[in-house]
Parts: sequence; structure tokens; C-alpha cells
Amino acid sequence: MSGCMIKPVSGSCQMKCEYCFYRDEMSVRANGNFGKMSEVTVEKLVQKMLLRGDKKVSFFFQGGEPTLAGLDFYRDFLKKVDRQKEKGVAVSYSIQTNGYDITPEWAEFFAKNRFLVGVSLDGTQILHDKNRVGFDGAGTYARVMRSIENLKKSGCDYNIVTVVTDETARRVHELYAFYKEQGFVYQQYIPCLSPLGEENPRLSPKAYFDFLKKLFIHYKQDMAAGRYVYIRRFENWCAMSVGLPPEECGCSGACHQQILVEADGSVYPCDFYALEEYRIGNILTDEIDDMLASDAAKAFSSRSRGRAEKCSSCRWERMCGGGCFRYRKRDGSYPYCETICSFFDFAYRDLQKIYRKWASKGENV
Repeated sequence: MSGCMIKPVSGSCQMKCEYCFYRDEMSVRANGNFGKMSEVTVEKLVQKMLLRGDKKVSFFFQGGEPTLAGLDFYRDFLKKVDRQKEKGVAVSYSIQTNGYDITPEWAEFFAKNRFLVGVSLDGTQILHDKNRVGFDGAGTYARVMRSIENLKKSGCDYNIVTVVTDETARRVHELYAFYKEQGFVYQQYIPCLSPLGEENPRLSPKAYFDFLKKLFIHYKQDMAAGRYVYIRRFENWCAMSVGLPPEECGCSGACHQQILVEADGSVYPCDFYALEEYRIGNILTDEIDDMLASDAAKAFSSRSRGRAEKCSSCRWERMCGGGCFRYRKRDGSYPYCETICSFFDFAYRDLQKIYRKWASKGENV
């Protein structure tokens, strides 16, 4: 299977979230925002992805806010795919949205074309509106919840993506109860990133451990009671606890081969590193396999394997992998090393039990 991440409007967004990592990246680039992806770039991107000969191809749209490209952009994108794909090739679509303005028309389009929609929601109104605000400074909770309601009514598949901060960790019981009440079964939690070049984590290691432990207790109780809950990081750790490979790149200890295509066609090896120094080519002029085999791509992958020396002798090395490269310090150390090790000391056997119980039922875990 091959796939790519696409930024159809670069970093353009209707919101000004306090912790936005892409706004941080744009602030240090020579050209911060590349505008909207042209039809020529879309044509080349679709053509080159489909010509690779894979039977499964995935397109993942993100931003900024990808819906700012407009519905016609996506209608035309899907037409280009349908026109060029060979018989027997399965194409999947997903999109990560801030949920600012998912109208019933958007939701119906997503449902009809089987998009998996990730919606950014940071929990209850108090938690969400603390960081996720519009350019007028007003909270966006009400708009996002309205968008989620439109997705529900359309029958679209969606999941909730939550950025974890110290405040989130203090309110994890409240957050989990709220998601349960709303019927949000599919959840993903991302530790808040520090700005580029800043080594002190925004989310404190202690707060992250408290969050993981408390969240896992709720997760374990629901799974034991027969109430399936998908929490992406726990799902990966459950599989890894019985020797299976992770699906999430942040769990593997090294950066996978992947491509991020910016609006101007520039290609980067990771969404967290869409910077000139990591650019591996351009979809308009370079072939995908050549870019992935380039010296720049190899150097990035090799650099991502640079971990702290103590990792090699850690009992949890296979489970942790030294943490996601973007969270590590310049010396390769992982700020959440003790956090993750303590969590596995606490939860490892239960992770194995949960996997074995739910795998026997044919669930994802």
C-alpha cells in the first residue's frame, strides 16, 4: 500500500490555535504559506501516485485547514483519480479537519465517498476553548460540535483527535466521561508539541504519565465490560505487547518512508519537518521513488534513528523505540522516557490481556 499526505491550502486556517505546530513551521520558512494547490499539481500528484502500481493507494488531506480548498477541489480530485486508476486498485481517502465549518453538504460528500474524517476536539468546552480559538480570540467549541453533529447525521466515519496539555491531564476523568456521553468511540491523543528548537516539553512528563495512567484505567474498565473503545496509542501498544508491529509511526522508533506534498508540490519526509532543509523534491518534477531513495530522504531516516545510548539496554526499548523523533532532544534523549517506562511497568500485562480478548472477537485491537 502507498499513500501520501497532502496540504491543499498549505497552512491556511480560520483558527489560531495556541499550540499549532504548522504555524510554527511556517514562521521559520522562507515562504511560509504556498496558497492553494493548482490543478496542474493535483494532476501530477494523482498520476504519480497511481502509476506506482500499488493495489491500495491512500490520500490523506490536512492543513492548515484542508476544507478551505472548497468542495469543488475534492470533487475534481476524485474525478481525476477515477479517470486514471486501473481496475482493481482500491483508493481510500481521509481528512483531518479543525471542524470549524463542516456543513451538511460537506458531511454528505464525506459519507458518500467514504472519507475517514479526523476532527480536532480538545474535550469539553472549557478544555477546547482554552487553546482552539478563531482569529477573533473566541472559542470554537460550539462550531466544532455542530460540525460533528452533521457528520453523525450523514453516517460518515469520523474520529476525535485531541491534543494533550497539562490542563487536559488534570481533567482526564471529565474528558473521558464527556467523550463516552457523546458516543465518541474512536479517539486519538497527541502530546502537545514544543516549538521548533525548544527542548523543554510543553506537556510535562509527570502530567503525561498521570494522563496515560488515568486514561488507561477508564479504557481498561470499558474493554473489560465489553464496551469497545479505540484509542490509537493504546491500540498500537496492545498489538506491540504480543510482538506485532505498530501501525503508528510514532511508536516505531524511526521515521517510516512517507511523503508530505505541500500546495506548491514541494515534498517533505514528514508533516513535522516541512522545512527547506528537509525537502526531498517536488511532485511536479521528480518521481516518487527517486525522492524516497534520495540522499536527503535517507539522511532524514538515518537521523531519526539516533537515540539515547541507554535505550539499547532498556527493557521497554521494543515497546518505546526511543519515542517519536520530533519529541526528542538534540542529544537523542526522549523527555518522556521515564513517563513511558513507568506506564509500561503499570500497564503492560493488561495491554496483552486486552489484545488477546478483543483479537479473538475480530476487533481491531
